[in-house]
Amino acid sequence: MNKQIYLALALILSTCFGLVGCYRDCPDDGGDPNKEDTIPMGEYTPIYELDADGNLKHLPIPFVDFMAGELPLKKWEAAHGAMLQKEVVADFKGQQVKNYVFNTQDKSGKQPLRIYLVGDAGKGRLQISTVLLDKKLVYNEQGEIRREFDIMTINDGFEAMDDSSSKTPMYRKGNLIVGVSQSKDQAGYAQLSFLPMPGSVPTGYFDKSLKDFPFASKKAEETSLDEIRKYEAALGLRQEKAQSDPKRANFIAKDKKKGNFDLVAYYPQGYTSKGETYKPGILALSYALTIDMIESNADVAEWFVSNGFSKPLKSDFSDKTYISENEYYTLLIMEGGQGIAFSFSAKEKAPAPNPTEDTSIFPSYNFGEKFNPADVPTAGTPAGSIYTSEIAKGENVTYNAPISGEDGKIDYSSTNLQVSIKDFRKGISAVINGYYYYPSYEATEANMHIYEAGGLSINHAKQFNTGIDKELKAVLEKAGYQYTGTEKSSLGNEYWYYYNAEQNVSLHVVKLTGLGSKLLSASFFPGDDYKSQAGKQIRLNTRYMRR
Repeated sequence: MNKQIYLALALILSTCFGLVGCYRDCPDDGGDPNKEDTIPMGEYTPIYELDADGNLKHLPIPFVDFMAGELPLKKWEAAHGAMLQKEVVADFKGQQVKNYVFNTQDKSGKQPLRIYLVGDAGKGRLQISTVLLDKKLVYNEQGEIRREFDIMTINDGFEAMDDSSSKTPMYRKGNLIVGVSQSKDQAGYAQLSFLPMPGSVPTGYFDKSLKDFPFASKKAEETSLDEIRKYEAALGLRQEKAQSDPKRANFIAKDKKKGNFDLVAYYPQGYTSKGETYKPGILALSYALTIDMIESNADVAEWFVSNGFSKPLKSDFSDKTYISENEYYTLLIMEGGQGIAFSFSAKEKAPAPNPTEDTSIFPSYNFGEKFNPADVPTAGTPAGSIYTSEIAKGENVTYNAPISGEDGKIDYSSTNLQVSIKDFRKGISAVINGYYYYPSYEATEANMHIYEAGGLSINHAKQFNTGIDKELKAVLEKAGYQYTGTEKSSLGNEYWYYYNAEQNVSLHVVKLTGLGSKLLSASFFPGDDYKSQAGKQIRLNTRYMRR
């Protein structure tokens, strides 16, 4: 991935810096083009600051809103007192792009220029932002990155992406990447080039006002292809692409700048291909979205709801998959190539629960044993017995190190070992598709790997809307849990209580209804919580609710 990013960076830079030339001798091209847009000019405001020793205090970051285009870029630069020195349309990899060179008006000459590349000849989104910086602030006399610069960048929250290079390093913070190199066009200067992480910026254009979901407003078995074609024709955003299978219909976007889906494939009666039988459903691909937008963009959530589907929620399958649903379809959302794939599965009438066929997995209850892998946190530390036994089972096992709170202190109780079903199909069918091992709620560094409590991952895709539905109840009972009662908190959250007499383990299942959630979570811990025990508060003991 690093080499691919660096190659793209090098190609773009070769386009950008040919326009810069000798900046001190370049004319202003007839004045400040910002004035043509009636953008108010601000006073010179540097984006860098030096400490008492003349080192950079922070990484100088230019305009890096890669969802924005030319006008927000010009406004940002004007607000910092920079003059637009040159803007030129150039051909880049068969596409028309526009380069912008801003003279920062820095009289010291330490940061004279900022250069940008915007797609679609300036009508598209920002693609790369580059800062020209005094080479002495970045490189030493041997041409290697200064230790002070490297430490400063890491202290600013960036992490090195490539340890093998000391002359052209790359750093990453979230979805922002910066590549560092010496300028070939401007002697005595280094260039810091910022670009988004691949896949973090959509190539299409999202429109939340559209009701352009595929036709999914009735049962798949009652839907005909003629009905689908009428819906798509009325929508007017997609045209049918001819194909040979009479049981399927594919539609592609007429205009890639209009509509949130680039491809929609219907198979309402299912189909068979190469001996494989597929159940009724819909597949769709969108280049207008990213997985980050699915997770946190309020406009995207609103678009789902306006199209008759629930707000997307993170699934149990992975951190990069989400689920949604309406009355007739369950929707799985995931990354697909350079876009987002939507898989609509037709809902089937739920059969009577048969716990003997369930593929759920449950943890061991050997409380007091260790769950750390080898070499965590100290090199040479042997793996805990729980970690070793879980690895032997062949499922996905993930160790999660303790995290720091807002106060900067390490929360050792957040340490955990996560186990999830490896087989995708088995994971979909399982009611309990994973579990967690936790230390004490008051864990310290010394005991953060000692198993004191745990959690069950209840399959969100099954949507137990009424709480403890028959299927979930049957699976818990098969695992040795017996129902002991229910309760509702003052906030409206619902609790169901279970006890496993054989293991002497109590289980709390909760739905955070009071917070607007429909999902269930479950935590377990040793002891009998519905019988009074010295020094222990029973019921609604939220200290055990880890997730």
